[in-house]
Amino acid sequence: ARGAAVFQRHIALIPVILYNFSLVGGFSAPKITSVLDATGYLTGAPEAALKRLTDTGRFVFDIAEAGALRPWQPGWKAALRVRAKHARVRRLLRKRGWPEVPLNAADVMVTQLAFSYNVIVGLEIILGSALGAHEASAYLALWRWAGALLGLPDEANACADGLPAAKAWLESYVVHQLHPTALSQRVAHHLLDAPAAVAHRGDSEQRRRVFKYNAQLTRLLIGDALGDALDLPFCVASRRRALRSLRFLRVYGRLCRLPLLGSVLGLVHRTAAALVLRPPLWLARLVGATRRLGVSPAADPARARGCPM
Repeated sequence: ARGAAVFQRHIALIPVILYNFSLVGGFSAPKITSVLDATGYLTGAPEAALKRLTDTGRFVFDIAEAGALRPWQPGWKAALRVRAKHARVRRLLRKRGWPEVPLNAADVMVTQLAFSYNVIVGLEIILGSALGAHEASAYLALWRWAGALLGLPDEANACADGLPAAKAWLESYVVHQLHPTALSQRVAHHLLDAPAAVAHRGDSEQRRRVFKYNAQLTRLLIGDALGDALDLPFCVASRRRALRSLRFLRVYGRLCRLPLLGSVLGLVHRTAAALVLRPPLWLARLVGATRRLGVSPAADPARARGCPM
């Protein structure tokens, strides 16, 4: 419960960390990108990739709601659905003659680290200060139980033995597995471009601006060395915009930690996230009707010329 509260308190910052830091950085591991490429997960059409990102966001949101990991609650069900999906993919790839067991315990563990320890590191980078020991331990406890539901025994559960052990697990994986290939570069570029490709369809200039901005935001979080290895473009103007965004998130994140104001902002964030990730029927129908009419952000010239944010 305390771990879920940490997520709720930082819910405005965590999506940026998961998208620009954990996911893109994780694609530097050829083992992960080869499975993604073989299954088409996140590597298909931009619309499909964006839907997968939304599905992942919904999964994390379900996991980190208060009480959601109790039996038969939304997070508990979501974790078991993902576990079953991993089993289906594992069986499919083994039938295709995959040379080793795909989505094994080590692969699931590093995904667990991307959602747990990586988020703690990302919050430290954005906020400019470390989370308190109690908050960090509580957040790891949340993902320890989520990892158990995903099928990880304690000896392969990166969150089972506290922060030092989680850090050691991650560093070991980085040293042995994070060696970007041409496929890693292609998947990273595709993922960073997918939101702009959908939002600015038909406006190639605005699409390039958003992609460059996302690339610079990612570089600031994962470091330029890994950004170079992933062949992410460097653009001074986009870098400045990304720096301004991170400075704003630092101030905003600190405001979210204030007792009274943080509670109000947290309620607003949770409501907005729920509307996006679990839209009510009337909103889903409205969005569907808008798409059928061909209305999109790029259809409005004023918005198409606006800021990529």
